[in-house]
Amino acid sequence: MARILTAAAVLVLATTVHAQNAPSGFTIDAYGGSVSDGTTMAWAPDGRLFVGTLTGSVRIIKGGVLLDMPFHQATVDHPATTVRGLLGMCLDPNFASNGYVYIYFTNPSPASHNCIRRLQPSSPGGDVSDGSETAILDLENLGSDTMHNGGCIQFAADGKLYVAVGDNAVSAFAQSLTSRFGKILRYNADGSIPGDNPSSFAGISESPMGEFRSIWAVGLRNPYRFALQPGTNRMFINDVGADTWEEIDDGVPGRNYGWVGGDTDGARGMAPFTDPIFQYGHSGTVPMGKAITGGVFYNPSSSQFPSSYLGLYFFSDYATGFIDTLDPASGGVAEFVTGASGPVDLQVGPDGALYYLADKGSQGVYRVSYVARANESGSTSGIQQSGDTSNNGKCGISGFEPLVPLALLRYVQRRRRESLAA
Repeated sequence: MARILTAAAVLVLATTVHAQNAPSGFTIDAYGGSVSDGTTMAWAPDGRLFVGTLTGSVRIIKGGVLLDMPFHQATVDHPATTVRGLLGMCLDPNFASNGYVYIYFTNPSPASHNCIRRLQPSSPGGDVSDGSETAILDLENLGSDTMHNGGCIQFAADGKLYVAVGDNAVSAFAQSLTSRFGKILRYNADGSIPGDNPSSFAGISESPMGEFRSIWAVGLRNPYRFALQPGTNRMFINDVGADTWEEIDDGVPGRNYGWVGGDTDGARGMAPFTDPIFQYGHSGTVPMGKAITGGVFYNPSSSQFPSSYLGLYFFSDYATGFIDTLDPASGGVAEFVTGASGPVDLQVGPDGALYYLADKGSQGVYRVSYVARANESGSTSGIQQSGDTSNNGKCGISGFEPLVPLALLRYVQRRRRESLAA
C-alpha cells in the first residue's frame, strides 16, 4: 500500500537521500565532469582514468579533465531501459608498453551475446583507439531476459583474465558445467584456457569439457563486481541477491556458491555449498539494500587514508546509495559514505583516494579524500556533496527503487549513535 507523505516529510526525506556524507576529516568532490550511464572504471599507470558507459563509449579523464573525444565507441546491444551494454573494463598488465584495454559488452551480432574485445591506442600512449577490436571471448547467446549479465573483468597477479558472468535469469545455468552463465571464468590474456583451471566443482559430479574448461567457480546469480586484493590476490565476489540477501563471497577455485533459484541467496549452512563471508538483507538491520555493486580493497601503493583503513574492503549498494567497509580479518562492518547517487563501481586511485562512479542523479566520478587528521573515530559529519538519486534502472540489476525509507532509517540510526556518543 502506497504511503502519502506530507510536504514536510518529503522535504526531510529529500535532504536525507540527496546528501552525500562521509566520516569526519573526509570530503567528497566530483571528479572530471559529467559521465552519463557509467558502469566501470580502470586506472592507467600514467594516471589516466578510463570510464566505460552502458552505451558502449570508453571515456578518459586526464589530469582531472574529461576529454571531449571518446577513446573508443563500441557497437553494443542496449535496448532502452535494459542493462545490456558495456559492463566491464580492465587494462592489460603490460599496459605501459602495449596500451591494451579490454572491454566486456553485449554484442548485437550475429545474435545478442556478451563478449570481450581488446582495444589498442592509435599511437603509443594515445587518448584515442585505432578503431580495431580484437576478439578475446564470445559467450553463449543470451535469452530473452535482459538482466543478470555480470560483466566484471580483471587481471590477477597470476597474469590470467578473470570474468564474472551472470545467469541470464536462468538459475539452472549456475549449476551446469555446460554453460558459462552464473560463473567466474579464467582465461589467458589471448582468450585461450589455462591448463591449471579446476576440473571438479563442489556438488557437481561431472567435469567441464571444451570451452567450459574456462569455468573457475560456480553457483552465482549475478556477480556484478569482484575485487582482487593487491599483495594477496584474494578475491571477493559481490553477488546480487534475489529477494532477501546481498552477498560477498570469498573467491576460491572449484567452489560452488549455492545459487539454485528461489530463496537460495544468502547463507544456508548446506554442504557442499560455500556460504558468503558477509551478507546484508533487504530489510531489518543496517546495512541494508537491494543491489550490491562496487567493491575494492584498500591497499594502495601510496596511502592517503588513516592506517586503520588499510586492508579493508569497500563495497557499495546501488539502491540504498551507501559505501561501507568490511574488515576481512574480523568480519566487522562499518558505515563510510551515505547518500551516494547509484554507485556502480569503486576504485582506489594512484593518490590513495577512493573513487566511485555514480549512475544516478549528477552522474559521473566522485573522489572521497582524507583531508584532516582530527577526529579519526569514524563518526559521520555534515553534507559534503549533493546529488539527485532518481532511479534510471541501470547496472545489470533488477528491482531497483529509490528506497527512501531505507536511507532514512540509516540516517536516523546514525544520528542516534552520534547523540549517544556526544
